[in-house]
Amino acid sequence: MRVWSLIYCLFILTACALSSQYRPSLQDSYEWLVEKNGRKAQKWVNSQNERTIKSYGGDKDFEKVYGEILKKENNEDRLFEGEIRGDYYYQCYSDKDHSLGLWRRTKLSAYFAQQEEWETLLDLDDLSKKENTRYKLQSVSCLRPSNERCLLKLSISGADASVVREFDLKKKALVETGFNILKPFKHDFHWRDLNSILVTSDFGAGSISKANYGLQVRLWKRGESLERSKLVYSAKQDAVGVFFDNKNIVPGEPIILGDYSDFRQKTYRVFRDGSFDTKIDLPSNAEIVAIFKNKIIAKLLGPWLNGNEEIVDGSLIGLTLKSGTNNSIVSVILRPGNHEVVRSVVASGEKLWVHLLKDLKNSLVAMDFEDGQWRTQKYVIDSDGTFYLDSVSSDRDSFFIYEENFLSPKKQFYVESFRRAPALVRASPDTFRSVGKITTLEWARSRDGTRVPYYLIRSSAFEFDGKNPTLIFGYGAADDMNLPWYLGNVGKAWIEKGGVFINAILRGGGELGPSWRTSGYKHDKQHTFDDLIAIAEDLVEKKVTSPRKLGIYGTSWGGLLVSASFIQRPELFGAVGALMPMEDMLNFTLLPIGESWTGEFGDPRNETDYKVLSAYSPYHHVSKDIAYPPILFVSSTNDDRMHTAHARRMAAKMIDQKHDAYYFETDEGGHGGSSTNEAFAKRWATIFRFFQKTLGLEQ
Repeated sequence: MRVWSLIYCLFILTACALSSQYRPSLQDSYEWLVEKNGRKAQKWVNSQNERTIKSYGGDKDFEKVYGEILKKENNEDRLFEGEIRGDYYYQCYSDKDHSLGLWRRTKLSAYFAQQEEWETLLDLDDLSKKENTRYKLQSVSCLRPSNERCLLKLSISGADASVVREFDLKKKALVETGFNILKPFKHDFHWRDLNSILVTSDFGAGSISKANYGLQVRLWKRGESLERSKLVYSAKQDAVGVFFDNKNIVPGEPIILGDYSDFRQKTYRVFRDGSFDTKIDLPSNAEIVAIFKNKIIAKLLGPWLNGNEEIVDGSLIGLTLKSGTNNSIVSVILRPGNHEVVRSVVASGEKLWVHLLKDLKNSLVAMDFEDGQWRTQKYVIDSDGTFYLDSVSSDRDSFFIYEENFLSPKKQFYVESFRRAPALVRASPDTFRSVGKITTLEWARSRDGTRVPYYLIRSSAFEFDGKNPTLIFGYGAADDMNLPWYLGNVGKAWIEKGGVFINAILRGGGELGPSWRTSGYKHDKQHTFDDLIAIAEDLVEKKVTSPRKLGIYGTSWGGLLVSASFIQRPELFGAVGALMPMEDMLNFTLLPIGESWTGEFGDPRNETDYKVLSAYSPYHHVSKDIAYPPILFVSSTNDDRMHTAHARRMAAKMIDQKHDAYYFETDEGGHGGSSTNEAFAKRWATIFRFFQKTLGLEQ
């Protein structure tokens, strides 16, 4: 009897030990929705689309919102961002006749004089028709300094997966026998010289990670087949992938490769003597941001003990590589102050430009390394919103600055040199009536006592009576900075009609410095949800709105944010929009590209991480016995970043439990949502009509 008791006890102990190690699985009653193009899944998607359109699309109010958005997107006078290359200004342009876009250029001098004569380089609509594939221009990488040859990434219907085509700018034509990769994949490449490139791609067995990124780098010479190209680096099979971190360089600057073990952790290597064998001495969570005067510029995403010197989290450092070794000379460029963060860093020919954010206020400094010291000069730009630098290159001193705020459309400025003030070049037209609208910065207090800021955009005639339809947008992840942007469609479809808009600044983002970022990810992710809930409570307490009139929406990891928040506090919200959302936090590693996200959220196969993830995973906490607000899930079959199974399974579960849930899925657009102006307008008109109807915003 004792023997059997002992065996039984051992069995129980073994079972407990096994149960502590979670094995992700998608096998449940909604597993059939994982197959994107499965017949049963597509039948369900079509029926749900019809149901959603019947409820929130197709009537005259929908057509009005759709027409307003489409008119804005097709406006030929809107500001199209572009890039300077040599004497030309390049941009991708779209309108009602070119829904997929024109890649075109004009003389830079003519652009400044507003006398441009555009040359069409590539008509994406025409190419798509000829090749029976919907192409969008994803990126352009040209060989500097001549800029005569470029490599184009052509996205398939807006997905991350793309094909690669070489383009001859002299002939203004695709190079039919050039560096072309016609199999869609998340390729990455780097010009070495005119006749060779370094490339990551699908090279067959062992060359693709579980996250569906390339693991191998090959040196591909002109005239040879890709299959016969020389292998110069191979990452371990459990890596997320390898990526080139400085593509737009000039000859002589080092080529740097990042070997990523997860979303945040990586090892940097430099190309020397035909290989990437040389490691760069940096902590694994550092991020290389620029190359400036033979120095590698990196931002620390954690404190670093370099020899006897402790360098604080968020610092900007410079490294000078020693020849033939992985050792380097380190200099500290900038140590951020309290609530200060380095937003971006770019290098022009004469200066290192550092964009700083302190207490949500923007500033720009120009830095140089002289006589063994870093010297700083503040550069003045008039901005009451936010700005960013674009078209910056180490082979010239000029670039663009774009500036905008919630109520003022984007403006384009030209910086010829740090010695001159920025000159206004163009401005987008107003697309909604912002007269009489104001923006204020408010603060709520989260559950742990932390003060959380949010922007409130409203009419100056607004009354604090608790009756105002209000929308909150939030993200709070990945060190992202949710700063002011021109509201455009939100302004037209919501604010102009009397609605209130809230832009939430949540922990997990990078807006208020390193501690703000680190207190909202992995085991502290609940803080992000608490922050959003605190803002909602603050709005109700101040009688800006009431729960019945309060809506929330977010995209991608912002979709996770709003889903977790309404699951935890269903009585606090009147409507929810979860766009391209992440819902299943216990099995996300089984879906592309989930393996790369364990650095942000933790790994459900780890016992401690599992406990945290299971505490808030929306998919596992939805209950048939709880009343939830109306919710609209939006996804795309073509999304190869956030698998549509997240939204499908969550929506199906809620619909089967008889909740007021709706689902809308497009068959194009990828994670960005839409690849044409028409699809964009239809998608957002559906979303806005959902909120207008559920929250009682009259047309």
